[in-house]
Amino acid sequence: LPSIITPETMPSKSKPLSAYNLFFQYNRIKLLESTEGKVVAPPDSEPSFPAGLENTERDSPLLSAPEEDVRRHRIQVIEHTLDSSPYSSKEKRNKKSSQGSMTFLEMSNYMSKKWNDADETTKSIFQELSSDRKAKAQKIEF
Repeated sequence: LPSIITPETMPSKSKPLSAYNLFFQYNRIKLLESTEGKVVAPPDSEPSFPAGLENTERDSPLLSAPEEDVRRHRIQVIEHTLDSSPYSSKEKRNKKSSQGSMTFLEMSNYMSKKWNDADETTKSIFQELSSDRKAKAQKIEF
């Protein structure tokens, strides 16, 4: 028997995010986490670890693991961050004082530069995540 479709069970019609959009969202979350919820200009000295490895110690055995293991770990960390961070919530955010905050244009320019400077592995990870999410969304559609 077919189930009854209600507004709560109806799949979302929003378009899956592109690789760049996921990259932007992930880095926005990391920026908010590092500044306790306030979007401020990042320090001039950026951490040298790519997305998904920011919290990795410099002497971690993960860094000497096979490339595919490191890639799999990065994907898991990025997915977990995107799916579980309180800063990734789609609920309306409380307006806070914007004193000292980055404007949307500043953040957009910052993220665009980070994307352009990102290595091919990082870009391919976000492209893979985007493709996976798009495929899942297409399966849900009827």
